[in-house]
Amino acid sequence: MSADPVVAVTHGALLVTIGASGLFAVLLAVGSYLRLVRSATVLAATARSRRWQLALLWAGFAAAGSVPFSVAFRDQLGALAGYPITGNGRAAVLIAICATVAAVTGLVIRAATGWRRS
Repeated sequence: MSADPVVAVTHGALLVTIGASGLFAVLLAVGSYLRLVRSATVLAATARSRRWQLALLWAGFAAAGSVPFSVAFRDQLGALAGYPITGNGRAAVLIAICATVAAVTGLVIRAATGWRRS
């Protein structure tokens, strides 16, 4: 651990972000499986806005679920992209990129499978 307080705070914030997103993804998946979280609980005025809320929820779940995996495979992903992960800053960039790709992929899958199944 470095004696620099900025590095310590950055490292702590990165760990809290990783843990919180992983916990959110697990709780959302378990809650959905146990029927604690249902699509009927999404509040919306119209069916169209409800579909968009569900699609964004799906994308957020995909993004949150990708964070622990991108941290677990950061060396392999960095080598694949030619971007070695040597510090917290590069790890944060990798996490942001992986989460964005997962969110966009979640939206595309949701749109491709059809909005009518909400």
